[in-house]
Amino acid sequence: MRPFCEVVVKEVLPAVRSILAKELKDSGMTQDEIAESLGITQASVSHYLKQARGKNVKMFEDNPHLKKSLKETAKRIKEKKASPIEFCVVCRNARKEIICKFHRDSAPGLKSCDICFTTEVCK
Repeated sequence: MRPFCEVVVKEVLPAVRSILAKELKDSGMTQDEIAESLGITQASVSHYLKQARGKNVKMFEDNPHLKKSLKETAKRIKEKKASPIEFCVVCRNARKEIICKFHRDSAPGLKSCDICFTTEVCK
């Protein structure tokens, strides 16, 4: 069974980085600037832009609220007004809307799990 945090690190965070890299590229930033802003290498940015990493972007693109949130995050990153907590906010919002379902689908024993909605983790 994969723990929730593993799902986030392996599936969700790469998708978030992929979407942010694309948004930042579309706003005129270079791969080097994107890499510096996201704290990753230029090669990683290239992988995210080609979706060689972060292939699960559909889970965010199908959710208008999360898609809008990521666009706003990209704007704050470009304006150098973002803080590292941005990813935590995105993750918290995504947890409520899509990650729990994704986690349940990846681990059949979690079909009736509701810990994300009954603990302080998501509030």
